[in-house]
Amino acid sequence: MSYVTRKVIKKENTMKHLVILFLLLLPASLLAKPEWQDHYVIGKNKTPGHASFIPYNTKRRALRFKRENSRNFILLNGTWDFKFYESPLDVEKDFFNQENGWEQIDVPSNWQLRGFGRPIYTNWKHPFKTLGLKIPAKSNETGTYRKTFEIPNNWNKKQVFLHFAGVQSAFYLWVNGSEVGYSEGSMTPAEFNITKYLKAGKNQIAVKVIRWSTGSYLEDQDFWRLSGIYRDVYLYSTPNLAIRDFFAKTSLTNSYNDGVLDLSVKIKNYNSTLKGNYKLEATLSDEKGNTLFQKEKSLAGKELQLNFKKTLISIKAWSAEKPNLYQLTLALKKDEKTIMATAIKVGFRSTEIKNGQFLVNGVPVMIKGVNRHDFDHKNGRVVSRETMLKDILLLKRHNFNAVRLSHYPTDPYFYRLCDEYGIYLMDEANIESHMLWMTLRFPGVQKKFKKAFIDRGVSMVERDKNHPSIVFWSLGNETGSGKNFTYMANAMREIDDSRPINYEGKTLYLMSLPPKFDFISNMYASIEDMIKLTKKDPTRPVILIEYAHSMGNSTGNFDKYWQAFEDPKYPRLQGGFIWDWVDQGLETTSKDNEKYWLYGGDFGDKPNDGNFCLNGLVMPDRTPSPAMLEVKKIHEFIDVKPRDLLSGDFILKNKYHFSTLDFVKLEWALLEDGKILERGKIHNLNVAPLKSSAMHIPYTLPENKPGKEYWLNISFKLREKNIWAPKNFEVARAQFQIPLPKISLPLKKRAGLTRLTEDEQEIKIKTTDGYVIFNKKSGSLSQYQYKGIDLLKRELKLNLWRAPIDNDRGSVSDGEWGKKGMYAYNWYKFGLDDLNQVVSSYQIVNLTNGIKIEFSGELVGKKRVFFPFKITYYTYAGGEVTVDVELSNPKRKKFKSLPRIGMNLVLPEVMDNFSWYGRGPHQSYQDKKESAFVGLYQNKVIDNFWPYVRPQENGNKTEVRWAKLTNAEGLGLMVKSHKNLLNVSAHHYSLKGLTDAKHTIDVKNTGDVTFNIDLLQMGVGGDDSWHARIHEEYLLKGHKYEFGFILKPID
Repeated sequence: MSYVTRKVIKKENTMKHLVILFLLLLPASLLAKPEWQDHYVIGKNKTPGHASFIPYNTKRRALRFKRENSRNFILLNGTWDFKFYESPLDVEKDFFNQENGWEQIDVPSNWQLRGFGRPIYTNWKHPFKTLGLKIPAKSNETGTYRKTFEIPNNWNKKQVFLHFAGVQSAFYLWVNGSEVGYSEGSMTPAEFNITKYLKAGKNQIAVKVIRWSTGSYLEDQDFWRLSGIYRDVYLYSTPNLAIRDFFAKTSLTNSYNDGVLDLSVKIKNYNSTLKGNYKLEATLSDEKGNTLFQKEKSLAGKELQLNFKKTLISIKAWSAEKPNLYQLTLALKKDEKTIMATAIKVGFRSTEIKNGQFLVNGVPVMIKGVNRHDFDHKNGRVVSRETMLKDILLLKRHNFNAVRLSHYPTDPYFYRLCDEYGIYLMDEANIESHMLWMTLRFPGVQKKFKKAFIDRGVSMVERDKNHPSIVFWSLGNETGSGKNFTYMANAMREIDDSRPINYEGKTLYLMSLPPKFDFISNMYASIEDMIKLTKKDPTRPVILIEYAHSMGNSTGNFDKYWQAFEDPKYPRLQGGFIWDWVDQGLETTSKDNEKYWLYGGDFGDKPNDGNFCLNGLVMPDRTPSPAMLEVKKIHEFIDVKPRDLLSGDFILKNKYHFSTLDFVKLEWALLEDGKILERGKIHNLNVAPLKSSAMHIPYTLPENKPGKEYWLNISFKLREKNIWAPKNFEVARAQFQIPLPKISLPLKKRAGLTRLTEDEQEIKIKTTDGYVIFNKKSGSLSQYQYKGIDLLKRELKLNLWRAPIDNDRGSVSDGEWGKKGMYAYNWYKFGLDDLNQVVSSYQIVNLTNGIKIEFSGELVGKKRVFFPFKITYYTYAGGEVTVDVELSNPKRKKFKSLPRIGMNLVLPEVMDNFSWYGRGPHQSYQDKKESAFVGLYQNKVIDNFWPYVRPQENGNKTEVRWAKLTNAEGLGLMVKSHKNLLNVSAHHYSLKGLTDAKHTIDVKNTGDVTFNIDLLQMGVGGDDSWHARIHEEYLLKGHKYEFGFILKPID
């Protein structure tokens, strides 16, 4: 240590001592921090956490499971008085007594979506300064609420509790002017016993909600930063001797055939003495109301914990496939009269890890999961029960069996739906400290966060422990490491040791933590790295908690992940959770009354992470995206593979874990060029879970005709309706091309004469019913007339551009070109969006039945980038034009990949009837096409636009044999594959218009039809959206490309 350094340190220590001495002389009142700025205070006067339940007066009411039927329950949702402040310092001490300045707000809601303050979207950067882990007093939006209510007469002499299911981020509570308490921890309940604060007649609740608190450091999730009372608020009452908590822990025994109910119930006595004969009765019944178990225990004492244990023979186990539920009723009786009752639905199932595999009911299950945020496109963090049910139905219908509640506990009603419909849940504690993790300030090692860590884990487990759908707990997300996680996990295991615990817990540089927890759960591992993980710690399953980042036009190569998951060489690979469920776009309306969605930065919010909030498999309004269809296909629980396709012999594999296939039927169809020749059904599919069986499809081998191809389509449909889908709903499908030898069509004799004229600018070829004109400078087909109708509005020319998708740009990008090192950056840099097609020479050859014109030249970009080309046109008298293209890429090292290889043209708007024979009906790409079957399809051009919230490339069709664009009378243009199958797309906007658009309202109908005819497009990728990770085989980085097609006028 140098002399200068020692001198500086000595001076700093002297200053520290003076500061400490000064602080010691100050009055304690001046030193006290408000609770929202004190890391060591996480709540005041809250009741301890407990299971979710509603008290009823009778068992019969309890078993209806409708809280509104309880005479001990009052929902306070609705209109509240509201005032908005820029800072908590601006709030009057007696704000609840003020009569002026109040406005109205709906509860639950986020005030930023009701015209107060500003929504902020950021992935990981806190919207406030984090120096010293302090919380700002100024620029800290605050909302005050006020509500009056009356207590029913029958609540006299009862205990009354006020329950806030979710408030963000911190709040104080007053009842009738008396301060009751304080709470942090936005995603689990805050509950207060307000009995002593109540009075006869009208009562007043007042709440002060503060946007940022010390708890915000643990709530740095990738979502909109919104504030307010955003979940239910309600009152409930109990007798003075009351059930306060219970845990119905279940398991399976005797080779998973019998169920064990291990029930513990906590009773609290709010009086000093018990007068009368009190008993607790526990009853378990099946769905028909038959009693399976009933027992009473007498009560005595101040606080009691009663335990019941019962083994039930031949129980129906709960699983995601068969969510069998029983009804558990608890009745508190005084002198044989029920004074309090409650009921829950119980599922018997076991979760365990054996031989490095995660087992449910003794079976290794594959997790076909997705991450789900609480989000509504109109109401932010407020998600209605109707929307929750819609989510469940979409999940089940698209072959999901699991949800990770990222990154916090969700509304209790969602767990109830998962119990009833069958979804495995990873319940995750409300801990993410992404920015501190990224800046190496791990809260997991800081003592000031220990209490909050433990509280967030414990409050989650206490609230949710009775839900069979929860098969594992999670300690949080992207917060780094530290002892606080161990303290937290230990506290959670003290409550519930029946479920495994997950935490990815990586350091900043992605090195795994020691095996403290039960899974290896790396995020965004490549397929190769995922396989390498199976060689680490053989005691732990590998389940990716985030993978297949589905931002924009993404979720490519998803099938390759599942080839690895299902490879028998890797039994410890057990699936994962896609990122993520819903695009977090907030709805707004344009000046022209057109609805669209906003993302980060659209509110003037700084910092922001742009459209990185748009990663969903469903749109903000829950419309499934094309990626959802791909996931459904890859996630299928039924697989069929040909053993001898020509003989109709197959192997049928049942990938369900607990269900035989007798609940589905098979429908098949034999097609010739997309037209059905024969069809049939098979009903007796009695294949056991995880087993395979031989199967025969009795189709008739078709006559092999010249130029035809034959396909066998197979569909598996529900034989009867169930709770999540109607009868005949398709759960799986397959398609196979019949391997018959190709017979070429005989060469077509082209009759008629062509006549050529030319000038300095153009070459014109007269055909029987029109003419074709070529531009001599560009080599483009510039005019195409047939029977007096102009087929083109803009010339046919080479095109290498696509409107960059998010995976091209690099998600959160640096400027309009995208992120440096990503694909799109160099596309812009070298001018691929505005290439100039220049001819250096041309040659005309008269053929016996037509005319050949060969153009040679270059596509010229910026910075001396060029692409030599040769385009050869063969024009025939009937108006048919064959196009052959050779394109070289001598500067290929400047690009990680070209976006596309093809040509485009523009047709009149009236030619908006689009039909094709290829993959469809939805969009497909070379790395995202398993769900798009080859067939005949038709629609309107406008139907091919997919409205990604941030517009980008969309609507492509792969493996196209032919496509047509026609007007209402059937006149138009046909393109046919020539040397290769084609990619095609048709839209009412220009490529430039799509490229420049930031929102869907920016995509303008040009009044034309832009038609892209391509050899290939680069894949869309999906491993993540911030690295250049599109798989090598889906890149366009070759030295030379050749392709061709035929244009033909039709009527």
